[in-house]
Amino acid sequence: MEDAKIKQLFSDFNPDISSNVRFMSALRSRMNSVEMVKLHTAERRRRSKIAVMLSALAGFAAGVLLTLLMPYVTAYLAEWHPHIPDMVSIFRIDLNISFVRAITDHLTILAWTLAGIITVLTTLKTYSLSMSLLRTEQRTK
Repeated sequence: MEDAKIKQLFSDFNPDISSNVRFMSALRSRMNSVEMVKLHTAERRRRSKIAVMLSALAGFAAGVLLTLLMPYVTAYLAEWHPHIPDMVSIFRIDLNISFVRAITDHLTILAWTLAGIITVLTTLKTYSLSMSLLRTEQRTK
């Protein structure tokens, strides 16, 4: 019984392929579309790899530079450390002086945190800039 239903289903199947030429042209068109998508994907992957390498290099360079500058930054902050609570009171900023002293005691931690933020932002901005420049380069070709 099931065989009869399957035979009936296949006997009723009559695909609309009236011309081999039309079928082949449609197939070629679709294959060309697939090939174009493959090329576009490969180009995008290549651009992305280059952008990642450039941003990693820029982030590494920024991190090394800020690490090398950190002794000078901490020496500068240590020089200004005793004067910060006085500066806050001069500008009449309503902050608790003990809070200001607590912050100034941890200026080195704040400097390292700022260095990390600068490094991350440098990396992200380099990635977005290199992706946009690589996109522009592709359009000019």
